[in-house]
Amino acid sequence: MKKLTDTQIFLGSIGISAVMILIGIIVRDAGIVGNAIILSTFLILTPILFVRYKTYREFKEIEEKFPNFLRDLIESIRAGLPLHKAIMNTRKINYGTLSREVNKMSNQISWGLSVDKVLIQFADRMKSSKRINAAIQVILESYLSGGNVISTMETVADSQILLLDVEKEKSATLNQYVIVMYAIALIFIGIVVAINKLIIPIFDNF
Repeated sequence: MKKLTDTQIFLGSIGISAVMILIGIIVRDAGIVGNAIILSTFLILTPILFVRYKTYREFKEIEEKFPNFLRDLIESIRAGLPLHKAIMNTRKINYGTLSREVNKMSNQISWGLSVDKVLIQFADRMKSSKRINAAIQVILESYLSGGNVISTMETVADSQILLLDVEKEKSATLNQYVIVMYAIALIFIGIVVAINKLIIPIFDNF
């Protein structure tokens, strides 16, 4: 069974929405037209939000797996492999969503594309993740200038891990504040309900 793409789902939602609004206009019922517009807005916005969230989750997974990818590249280079063969060697390892990009780079190298062009294209595809885009740019500059690529990759990998740890710590702290705010809101609602049920009836009796 062929899987629908995000674009097909989005276009399908627009098509269904257009049909619903058109039916409402044909029957000349204001209520139907209003409901059609509301449902159409929901049908259009839902795929957009879904696609954006899906893309966000994919890039977050790539950012989490990227340091492991760099570590494996470093091990392959230390074993005597050049960078292009090290990239091709990592295609055997599972990096989740990042594996798709690793396979794409490996295929490009096998077709004869130079490593610098492969990395440039990879950085372009990672524009939504400033962290990875910047890391690739640093590695690329080191590779083109003939610098110590292993040392550069180690530094980049360490910085990526540090940023991930800081981000997780920040997220955990914010989650605690969110829980506290929800607790305060629930307590406030409970107090309001208690006042309405217990105190106000007492004053009504006077």
